[in-house]
Amino acid sequence: MFRTLAPILVAVTLGACSKRPDPPPAAAQPPARAAAPTPAAPPAAPADLSDPDDAYFVSDNKSLWRVHAGKVTPVSFSAPCSRIRGIYQPKANAAWIDCDYDGFFVLFGSRALAAPRPVSTASSTLVLGGDGSLWSAPYKATSLYRLEGATWKAEALPDELRGAEHLSFTVDAKGRVYLADTNNGWLREGGAWRPMPLPADKLRRFPPHFVATEDGTVFMMVGYRWTEFTDGKVGRRSYHNYEDPVPRVGGGVVIGNEQRVSVIAADGKVERSVSFARGAVGRRASGEGQSVAVDGRGRIWVATQYGLVVIDERDAVEQWEPGRIEGFDGTDVTLVVVGGKGPELPALGPRVRGEVVGRVVGVKPGATLEMCTGSTGFSTGIGPGTFYGRTPCDRNPFRFRAKLDAEGRFRFTGVPPLPMSAVVQLSSRDWTRRKAGCCSRLRPGTPLELEL
Repeated sequence: MFRTLAPILVAVTLGACSKRPDPPPAAAQPPARAAAPTPAAPPAAPADLSDPDDAYFVSDNKSLWRVHAGKVTPVSFSAPCSRIRGIYQPKANAAWIDCDYDGFFVLFGSRALAAPRPVSTASSTLVLGGDGSLWSAPYKATSLYRLEGATWKAEALPDELRGAEHLSFTVDAKGRVYLADTNNGWLREGGAWRPMPLPADKLRRFPPHFVATEDGTVFMMVGYRWTEFTDGKVGRRSYHNYEDPVPRVGGGVVIGNEQRVSVIAADGKVERSVSFARGAVGRRASGEGQSVAVDGRGRIWVATQYGLVVIDERDAVEQWEPGRIEGFDGTDVTLVVVGGKGPELPALGPRVRGEVVGRVVGVKPGATLEMCTGSTGFSTGIGPGTFYGRTPCDRNPFRFRAKLDAEGRFRFTGVPPLPMSAVVQLSSRDWTRRKAGCCSRLRPGTPLELEL
């Protein structure tokens, strides 16, 4: 999955400036269909190269971690990267990182080095095709761009889409390009574009999303479902949109929701299905590509709000909460990718649990205090209709509840080292949020004191 990229030499020519008379008007030229190839100029590979069996995962949207030889270490970036949107491994090339508005990076072991986008002045996205090719398109596209060695080669768009915004596209295992805007679809086959009818979708407001697999299947988001769309035609398979299909190396997909993670073969048969409730919590919601992966040993890797989860070949589930691995303190894991057979795993320590004590000021004695991970409402004053369930923390996997004593004091035990919010009940359905500043810095054996 993660391969070595040969050093690239880039020649720069400086032109001399001199005063010359204005040239005659140029003859009219037909409109250009595609720009000239753009040098991608990825940096030369440093000594610390990637292992093809490495795994990488992202916590808190911007911290990238490498799993290699039984250790978890942070990846350093040669330039700022405020948000990691995806990691993509083309065939015969190093892995590329999409850092949203901060551009692209090439990944070498524990280092990520900046690399130019095909259009340097525009925000661009990366797309990995089912054939292993890497593509990019600017926010306002005049061309699509394919990475060939060290060069971004421009590919012409249909005339109707030149300059369109937010194009959605993918490439199948045979190199065919599927492309759509909000209302129309196109398929490029043999170098020629032709219209591709899109399934009816009364709720469509944006271009449909695509996912391409190595076995040739393409899934398109249609309404609230992922629909099979192969050879330009709608197939028989579909999944709910909260079951993001993630391509599996060798063909097929991995899907997951709040209750279960499943490995699906190319023919649609379920090869394996594991209840996510067996030892882990917090399966990531839909819309987060690369949130699940399967390595060559059959281990399933899952991104969650409460740390990375690894499910081994015997379906044993381990959650990498903060404090269990030396040097790793991340919490909210948003994506995970793994290559080859996968790395040797680090030794896990016991789950960290501690005690939180404190005092709430400005409320009546006997009021109810709740503390939990995640969101507790949509406004500072949390009233009826601003939360689901009986209380703002209802249905949360980490929830603590207590009555305040005469001095407004409370005590919670068995608290994990995760970010938490606190709310105090004012009436039967009215609550107020109090920032807890808790509990990432919690340590066992030393009570964490709060004043709310």
